[in-house]
Order: sequence, then structure tokens, then C-alpha cells
Amino acid sequence: MSHGQSPLVIVCTTAYLPAIGGAELAIYEIAKRSPALRFLIVTSRFSRKVPKHEKTGNIEVSRVGFGIGLDKWFLPLWGGFIAFWRARREPKALLWGMMVSQGTIAALVVKTLSPRIPFVLTLQEGDAPDYLQRGRGGLIWFFWKRALKRANQVTAISKYLQGLASEAGRSDVHLVPNGVDVESFSKRDEDATHAIRAKHGISDSDIVILSVSRLVIKNGLNDLIGAFAIFLRTHSNAKLLLVGEGSERSKLETLVKNDGVADRVIFVGAVAPRDIVPYFHAAQVFVRPSLSEGMGNVFIEAMAAGIPVVATGVGGIADFVKDGQTGIIVSVGDVQNIAEGIARVVSDPDLQKNLTHNAFAMVERRYEWDLIAKQMNQIFTETLL
Repeated sequence: MSHGQSPLVIVCTTAYLPAIGGAELAIYEIAKRSPALRFLIVTSRFSRKVPKHEKTGNIEVSRVGFGIGLDKWFLPLWGGFIAFWRARREPKALLWGMMVSQGTIAALVVKTLSPRIPFVLTLQEGDAPDYLQRGRGGLIWFFWKRALKRANQVTAISKYLQGLASEAGRSDVHLVPNGVDVESFSKRDEDATHAIRAKHGISDSDIVILSVSRLVIKNGLNDLIGAFAIFLRTHSNAKLLLVGEGSERSKLETLVKNDGVADRVIFVGAVAPRDIVPYFHAAQVFVRPSLSEGMGNVFIEAMAAGIPVVATGVGGIADFVKDGQTGIIVSVGDVQNIAEGIARVVSDPDLQKNLTHNAFAMVERRYEWDLIAKQMNQIFTETLL
């Protein structure tokens, strides 16, 4: 099959790169590993710094809106029209809805106008069940059930999301997690790692605790800061690196000042995916005490980088963090227990060795992007038949 005749996967997603998140990275990593398919990504523009349209290899991106924060609200109809128009011109096309949000609503518009177009839905949500079922006056759960009903195939990135889909009436859901490029994350660049430590004033004697996440409530960073303040009482040479941006940054900056740890907490800001690996290698432990999590790609990345993980056992995290085997599980919202979990890792070299060995072996076996792309390609092929 020539490139021009290959099937077109029309991806309907609320956000895409340069936005950084599990869903955005999953689309990119799967698409670039699927040379027998073409991908059209219909998404929101959000910023005037990104082009309305671009094409690289087998990936084409069409961004809807005016480069403003409200662009996602134009996506269901405007993006739906683009997806419908392209699908009708293709001899073989498939809709891929990423998460049940404005992007997937655009796919539902297309599916309503042309029911014969096959539709694959991927569940990537990281919100708590109560929010999914009752948020926005019940509209989220309404569209969840609607999307699950109309999809020809459904995939979920965790057993947690599989269970929620079953509650919403869909039990035949494929478990296809997000992945990681193991080779990229495991390869150490000592010069780059040294540069990161020097940039942020980290000495060789410092214990570095790392968290990479959006600075939002669900990621539990206020609990991490509280736990770090406790940990500092017995480990005065510790530093906390917070990589990422988000709506809670100003509140978190105020919190570190109030807790008296501002001189030991470093707000790094957003870091591009291509530059993130040295941050993992500059740290002794990775911590994110999430309140809810669909899966949590960053935990898998930390494991691939050979860094021990401390996490809560919520949502999809339970699929891969097993206490004392592949990571340390701590209690949600319990700053004392989170501090104890960090101390447990830092003080025990044998535990560190066992955790990182077991976690890396698991990631290689189950979470390599090449494997994930192969699974998704099989689902796409079956749906197109």
C-alpha cells in the first residue's frame, strides 16, 4: 500500500503538542511509530505562536480557533466539520477520540452525521470518579456514556478507567496503557545532568527530590511541600525540584514561604520533553502524591530513568506501583506518611536498588512505546475491516 492510499486516522483531541501531557504524547508516539497509517490531528489552537496547520511525515495537524484560551469550545462543531469533510473524501478513514472532552465531542458529531465511519475511543482521564460522574452538572458523565455507546472500539490506559467504563455500560474495553521510550530515559548524559545540578545550585551532597507535573490541585503538590518540610527536619541537605507549570503555582509559592522552605524548593517551570531526562538523573527519588490519576506517564518515565518512585495508590497508579516492589505507596493527603515514604527510600540503598531494578524490568516488559503502538495498530486495523 502506497503512502497516498494508506488509511487516514482522524484524531479528535482537545489538546496536542506543544501542550505536554499523557494524551498528547501518546498520540505523537503512536502516530510516529505507525508508518502504514496517516494521521490528521484536529485540535484546539490555544496560542497564536503555533501554526493553524502543519505536516511532518505521516502526521498532519489542523488547529481550530483564534489562538486563545476559549478555542476548545469551538472544537466540537468547527473541528467536527473539518473531521467530517476529510473523512468523506477518504476511501478509508477512522475516527480516534482522545479522552471524553471537546475533542471527542467533535468525533461524536461526525459519527452522528455519518454513522458508518468507524470510531475508536481512548480513555485517558485523570479526574476523580465523583468529578467524572457529577462534574459540570452531570454533562461529563452524559458524554462519557454517549461516547462509549457510539464507539466501535474502546481502549483505556488503566484498569481504573476500564472499571469506570464498565460502570457507564461498556465492558469490552481493551487495556492499552501509555508508554515510554525506555532507551531515551535510561541513557545517562553526565554532562547534561551536571549542568542541571549546577543551574539550580545543587551540590553533590544534596538529596534531590523531584516532581514533574502540572501545578494543579489533583497532583497533590501542596501535600508534597508539607511532607518536604517535615523531611527537612532530619535531612537539612534536601532540595525539592518542581518541574512544570499550572494554575496553582502562585499558591504553592506562597505555601513554601509560609512553611519556611522557600530556599530549598526550586520551581523549575515548564521543560520540553526532549530536555526532561537529565532532571530525572539529577534526582535521588521521584514523588507525586496524586489525589487522582488516570495512569500517570511520568511515573513510568521515572522508572525507565532508574529513579525510585513514591506515589499514592490512586487510580491507574495501582497498575504499576506495588509497595516495596516497584515503588513506595503512601497515603493520600497524609503529609507525615509521605515524608516517611521519602525517608524510607533515601535511607536504604538496598531498597533503592531493588525498587529500581524491578520497576525497570516491568517497564521494559509492558510499557515500551513500540509495544503500545503495535497494540493500537492492531485495534485500528480490526476497526477498519
